[in-house]
Amino acid sequence: MQPRAGKLPDEAWEGRPFELATPGKPAEVVTLDESGDFWCARLDDHDKDVPGRVWTIEIAVARGDRDALFGLRLLVSAPGDALEFEPSIPGIVRQIAKAPGLLDYGVGLTEQPVVLLGEDDVTGFVRLLTNPRRTRPVIVVSLPESEQDPASALVDVNKLAVQCLGIAHVAVLPGPVSYSFTDQIGKTYSVFDGAVRTYLPGFAPFLDRPFSHPLALPGRIAEWGPNGAADFERFVIGNVFTHNTRRPNLERELPPFPKIKQLSLERKRKDAAQSGAVDEQLALALAQVKDLKANLGAAEELAEEVESKRLELERERDEQAAYAYRLSARLEVLEAQLNAADRPTDATIDIPDSLDELQAWTNKHLAGRLTVHERAARAAKSARYQDVPLAYKALLLLAHEYCDMKRGIGDGAWDTFQDRLRELGLQCEPSFSGDRWGEHGDTYFVQWKGRNEYMDMHLKRGNARDEARCLRIYFFWDAERREVVVGSMPAHLRTRASR
Repeated sequence: MQPRAGKLPDEAWEGRPFELATPGKPAEVVTLDESGDFWCARLDDHDKDVPGRVWTIEIAVARGDRDALFGLRLLVSAPGDALEFEPSIPGIVRQIAKAPGLLDYGVGLTEQPVVLLGEDDVTGFVRLLTNPRRTRPVIVVSLPESEQDPASALVDVNKLAVQCLGIAHVAVLPGPVSYSFTDQIGKTYSVFDGAVRTYLPGFAPFLDRPFSHPLALPGRIAEWGPNGAADFERFVIGNVFTHNTRRPNLERELPPFPKIKQLSLERKRKDAAQSGAVDEQLALALAQVKDLKANLGAAEELAEEVESKRLELERERDEQAAYAYRLSARLEVLEAQLNAADRPTDATIDIPDSLDELQAWTNKHLAGRLTVHERAARAAKSARYQDVPLAYKALLLLAHEYCDMKRGIGDGAWDTFQDRLRELGLQCEPSFSGDRWGEHGDTYFVQWKGRNEYMDMHLKRGNARDEARCLRIYFFWDAERREVVVGSMPAHLRTRASR
């Protein structure tokens, strides 16, 4: 604090509260009790390059018997035209990371990327990825198939690790080791051959949608912007900084300085009340009121900025939604033209011999027309159903003939759909008639876009008592996205009659 705020009083070096009102460089420390076991500081630092930009740093240290908790919050205020900035980690974090060191959920936070050298490293790393306590993104930079030198990566892994200290983990996955990584988390969720993937907190392989953990392929990285990979690095760093400021329970984990100061004043006022020190009580109450007024003014300014940003984001969202709708409409026209030219879009699609890659296959070939829900993908992996090609052909039927029928593409879409059903020996029926679906709890519902959706239709073939030969595909139509969502397959969902 001293290089920024000027000479500090003796109280600072004794761990006691103090306040400096140096013009343009205010600094303050509060503690929650005389022991100083909870110590919180705030100071302003004027930007050396941009006039009017001020950085406010809040530091908190809570001391325990064997270790301490350390937290830092960095805020920026500036005129509207000076608010754009390159995010960075304050130097104090780097100092403490070196000595005595930083650790969270059992993992060290350092300026060096982790290089996975073998299967044991991968196993430990997967435990980090799937740790429910993890709060930081994990950036995995894979190397080309035969490469083991981190310098061969498309991005500068050392730069990423330095600039993301404390807010993200950075790991390097050599080519030969990527096979072990893929074996443990599945091809759909893996990263290899020079690609870069960011695994957000809460990662659950085989349950999450793969798109929830962004993947950038080598070609896309190289052409990310005018500066190629360097622009991609800035993009990734910006994303993890944004994630860090938006994570839930942030103020609970690291209470802001004004809240700690109010709590400190309140405790002192109660102590003064117990000792009967009336003058001290009054002085502390006035200090609380003065501090609350100052914070109210700052909160009102922040609220105005947040509201302005909210309106801007809403406009951008509406523009993106309109653009996506136009693209979807254009895609429908192009697909109709392909079909009219007697070139069916699924003619050259390879049919897998296993349901293990069901979701990845669907994402590759049927995106925009059909989505396989995580629940269906999980059920398919353990299914006993034997006629795997028919299951895939049924999905193609839903993605093409059924989807065309729902979108109103072609004059004979209904007849075409019925012809294809007969050709495959399938029936398409409502999951239940009347109100009987209400008798089966959540069995026929899936979570979709934050709400419960009823799988009102299903394709069927075979006897429900023979799981090896019984095919059931339960689905619903997402009218907003104009696509089919498959919620359960290939087994028959149990009903009251079948229990």
